[in-house]
Amino acid sequence: MPLTLQRELRFAPPLPEHRLRALAEATYGSARKEAALFAEPPTLPAPTVMAEGVVYVSDEDPRMLVRFAGAGAASRRLDFAELAGAPARVTPPSREKGVFRRP
Repeated sequence: MPLTLQRELRFAPPLPEHRLRALAEATYGSARKEAALFAEPPTLPAPTVMAEGVVYVSDEDPRMLVRFAGAGAASRRLDFAELAGAPARVTPPSREKGVFRRP
């Protein structure tokens, strides 16, 4: 159940003080989901778990690598071309929303 919803519920019996404090102080962290499209399906054992997050081949298009990263890894860029060993046709957006780069 999301924290935002838990904060609105009444519990019977009431939650312990430490749990109420944790709910009041908890925050969501950063997350990033990005993808790169390649001319040919990359050969990568998937999913791959690394310090930069989880990288996997898209179920919808085997030419696409997808990365999901949270916390500190979300702020770091991943070089999809280096990881796949081939240049990407379309790379992840820049920091500006909705802007995609073509190499």
